[in-house]
Amino acid sequence: MIVIPYEPDLAPSLVAAYDRSLAGVPHCYPVPVARMAAALAAAAAGAEPPPHPSGRSPHPRVPLRAGAAWLSLEGDDVIGLIHVAVAPAGEPAGIDAGAIRALWYERGRRAVGQALLDVATDHLRAQGVARIDAYRYEHRLPFYHVEHAYLSWRLEHVHALLGANGYHRIDGELVLDWPDFAADDPGEPPVEVGIDLEWTPSLGARRGLIVHAVRGSDEVGVCVGTSGGEYAAAEEAEDWVYIAWLTVDEGLRGRGLGRYLLLRALHEARAAGYRHASLCCIEHNHRALLLYTGLGFRVVDWTWAWSRDIGE
Repeated sequence: MIVIPYEPDLAPSLVAAYDRSLAGVPHCYPVPVARMAAALAAAAAGAEPPPHPSGRSPHPRVPLRAGAAWLSLEGDDVIGLIHVAVAPAGEPAGIDAGAIRALWYERGRRAVGQALLDVATDHLRAQGVARIDAYRYEHRLPFYHVEHAYLSWRLEHVHALLGANGYHRIDGELVLDWPDFAADDPGEPPVEVGIDLEWTPSLGARRGLIVHAVRGSDEVGVCVGTSGGEYAAAEEAEDWVYIAWLTVDEGLRGRGLGRYLLLRALHEARAAGYRHASLCCIEHNHRALLLYTGLGFRVVDWTWAWSRDIGE
């Protein structure tokens, strides 16, 4: 087993191994070689993310720099990958963080994962970061999972490796699916608000949609849906609408407006040709989880982000 820096001519072998390793993770589909190569090259070059046609990026797009990737090889076979970069200042203010965008290795090959993690940590130390965050959705590869997912529990050996190396969990998101979702017209909203429907440009085959609840000139609630084609270049992904955002002003909460906005978005999405729905929920947001599971969503994945301080 050897660890070598990634080179563009290794992209086809890397993608084959990546697809194989993530085959059991929900909403992870085979990745075009060109898309993998472009994601790694952009971070290495410190390129600004391209603007989204809607003006709102369905997938978080933050500028990254000092991107670097290493592969673990056994003969000609890729058996592991780590891809890191330096992310913009976060908390505490002014402190840039190292970002593990992707880390995987074949199960049962702990030494492979450790070797990849060690070389990446040395690289990030040399960049002067004091903290490394792993699989935050703001940093990770854009074609991995749905928008707000962190590291899938289906890659439990990667979670274990991070924990054994002093990382701790910092955020958790549940991924919920509703295949063949029901889409009855929810009728009139439960409170006096106007409802505006906005269709947005999409990188997928179908448009995104935003359902706005308004009072006068003020938006008091919103539900944002995006195409599964935003995250994956796969025909089956196009059948999924992902509910990226749902919120209601505090003074109107508990009166059914959030439920209405979600059902209205699903009704409109179904009419537009979407068949399945997915969303994420913060693991401790019990009220939201009660809403989603009461409608028909079911948890299909538990995901977490990890972090470790490496300053002296």
